Amino acid sequence: MVAIILPKVIERVNPDKPLIFLAGPIRGGGDWQSKMAEELISQHGDVQIACPSRWTNEHLLSKFFIRAFSNASNRQL
Repeated sequence: MVAIILPKVIERVNPDKPLIFLAGPIRGGGDWQSKMAEELISQHGDVQIACPSRWTNEHLLSKFFIRAFSNASNRQL
């Protein structure tokens, strides 16, 4: 099962599966996180991806999003 963890989501879906955090630019780098997530999914299939991008439910990869868990403010750290 692929799981994409977005900002404010602090739970890990499955501690037995790899968790990869997409660290890098969020401004000026294009949507490189989406391309990397697609590559990780195609190469590894069963992976958890933590992504600091503010993707909406209309994003191409939204079928993999898990529900928000944290009540943190909308500020991105």
